[in-house]
Amino acid sequence: MSDHRTTASVTTPSDSEKSNVAAPSSSVPSYPGASHTPVCGCCLAYQAVKNRERVRKALILVHDHVSTTNKDGNSVKSDFQSILIGLTDVCTVYEDAERMLIRAAGNTVPNELKQSAAKLAASSIAAAGRQLDALSGVILELQGAAASKPDGAQQETEQ
Repeated sequence: MSDHRTTASVTTPSDSEKSNVAAPSSSVPSYPGASHTPVCGCCLAYQAVKNRERVRKALILVHDHVSTTNKDGNSVKSDFQSILIGLTDVCTVYEDAERMLIRAAGNTVPNELKQSAAKLAASSIAAAGRQLDALSGVILELQGAAASKPDGAQQETEQ
């Protein structure tokens, strides 16, 4: 089985831990979740880390946009602030899923519990992904609305 490496915040399971986690019987992809539905803890942790990075990039983008919104755009600013809260919540879900998978990867954890943790993490990650997609759509709408303003707000948001 090839090694599923992730970022530094996620430990890579040892060979004995990998054998205890349900893995697809087909060939192992070049990176987690590449050619199969991520069902093993390692793949799910990788997916959580990658999605959390996506959320953090969106948080930075929204935060920058909020800070450049002029004072006339108070309603837009409050919309973006509520999006920031939503993105923070999504990020927390990904972090919780990652922590749960790391804890379940231990040698002393029974396989039943590992499988249950993987199913719960997969469900949490999927729900957070749907919420992130919805928030991304709202962000794009608000950016489009802010960019179409005839006053100087468009120039400020593009900087």
